[in-house]
Amino acid sequence: MKNEIEQLKDVLLDSDAILIGAGSGMSAAAGMDWWYQASPVYKQHFGDFYARHPEATGIFKGFYARFTSENERWAYLVRMLDFIYHQPPVKNTYQVLKDLIQDRPYHILTTNQDAMFNRYFADEQISTIQGDWRFLQSSAPQIDDQLYDARPFVKRGMEYLAQQEDKLYLPDDLIPHSPTTGLPLTPWVRSPEFLEGRRFKQEHEKTRQFINRFGNQKLLFFELGVGRMTPMFIQEPFWQLTSQLPLAHYVNINPQDAMTHTQIASRSVLIDADVDQALRAVQKLKSQNPVSHQSYLKTPRVPKQEPEQQALGMLEQAPALLITAANGFSISEGFNWFASDAVFHDLLGDLVDQYGLHNMLEAVQYPYQSKVVQWRVWARIINRYSSHYHTSPLMENLRQIIKGRPYYIWTTNPEHHFNLAGLDHVVENEANWVYGSCQTPDHPHVDLRAAARLMVGLEQERELTEADLPRCTTCGEVLTPLMFAPKPQLDSQQVAGLNKLVRAHADQPLAVLELGVGDQNPLVKKPVESLLRQFSEWNYVVLNQKPGPVPFNLQPRTAVIQGDLKTNLAQLARLMARPSKAR
Repeated sequence: MKNEIEQLKDVLLDSDAILIGAGSGMSAAAGMDWWYQASPVYKQHFGDFYARHPEATGIFKGFYARFTSENERWAYLVRMLDFIYHQPPVKNTYQVLKDLIQDRPYHILTTNQDAMFNRYFADEQISTIQGDWRFLQSSAPQIDDQLYDARPFVKRGMEYLAQQEDKLYLPDDLIPHSPTTGLPLTPWVRSPEFLEGRRFKQEHEKTRQFINRFGNQKLLFFELGVGRMTPMFIQEPFWQLTSQLPLAHYVNINPQDAMTHTQIASRSVLIDADVDQALRAVQKLKSQNPVSHQSYLKTPRVPKQEPEQQALGMLEQAPALLITAANGFSISEGFNWFASDAVFHDLLGDLVDQYGLHNMLEAVQYPYQSKVVQWRVWARIINRYSSHYHTSPLMENLRQIIKGRPYYIWTTNPEHHFNLAGLDHVVENEANWVYGSCQTPDHPHVDLRAAARLMVGLEQERELTEADLPRCTTCGEVLTPLMFAPKPQLDSQQVAGLNKLVRAHADQPLAVLELGVGDQNPLVKKPVESLLRQFSEWNYVVLNQKPGPVPFNLQPRTAVIQGDLKTNLAQLARLMARPSKAR
């Protein structure tokens, strides 16, 4: 191990910044043997529970025990959480680590949920990505996305149990429930109903910002005790990032699974040893000889590019573009599904008052009593946003960026503006409202813009009747805009065109240009991120007022430009229009 410790000392001294990735092996190294073993400490604190549930060898297995009731479960959870909050580690491994890295920028990414790092490091220096025992979440996170501080519940529960001889029962009134929904709460740790809400995104965002800041410098990915059960959270992203960042190095300390990927073997240090012992050995060596005799890293530093320049480079070198657009793009053109503003009230004012509507989305989804009323809403929206559409400056800037290259636009926007602006290579994931159809699949689609103009005009003169509604020219059935059909159909030719673009540029630096797509968009963002993982030559440019976190393994080839979409797209278009020497 001696040579590896020397190498670790050198790479630590020569690094500009350190990203720690820590798993359960870090806890084990600090002597906390009660997580997975029926250790003396575990039996001391949970002996009565262990006698009833001998299969629960350790507090983690106890968490998944088959309890006889929620009362028993919460009696155990209250005691377990109180133990986690207050039990100190046996060894000062965390302090040794802090002493090793505190002389340079660092961040800690961990799947550990015990908040032990938070006892030694500031919260802003830690990303806890698998939950935290200090918080509770609703058992129904789809309707309650809040986190609740667990400690007041634990304190009350412990005060009750301290007075009881039987400490395996907690009464119903001490079992925590959501103040929002009244449903039971559960610890915020990885589970089938794990809440990936605001705090979860903030934890990932801290790591993303750290990598963006130091990715073009000598960044050390320092892995401590990460097991093979969940390598996708730390180990595999660390391997990929090390491969993609030319100045990065990778260290793995693990007594059982110290491994690396063959592509980064020359920039890896592997130490098959106990984490605590290895950290102490390098601490001792560093104190004896703090100056490295020979720099372990030999590549000169590369100045970090600003996101705008990084994005410009990605877009200019791209042989083709995959453009994604969602609500943020529509808002930049003046249409907002969710706004209750003057435009909404001017357009649908009488219907707003009559039906208690709050925004456009609610207006189109409301269960009106007749097709006539439904079409009063649809006609006004189609007429305003599509019948009189003129190509916007935003769209002109997009055309400037495309500049005759192969492209496809993948969007959830219903206005059909890309096509109306002459950009014909478009996959509309939720169809559009410009064309309508009846319920017979092989009957032709009908352009609804003229009908919408006519109905809006008639409404100024009299009440609409069913005779005024647009109908299928084949069967006479009242038409429905494609996006509001029970099963909106994708255009198969456009989907085939998109697939052809992807296949043709699978091994080339295609640029994905994302415009105003929400970070949880399941119809566009998630599939595109999957494509980016699959095609390692692709680059990713994100323009968003409030961008969400970028997955770790995509960050080295991602440029995120935050702020007003119109302003930033216009700036990119201006830069791309200038001769290269003038930039």
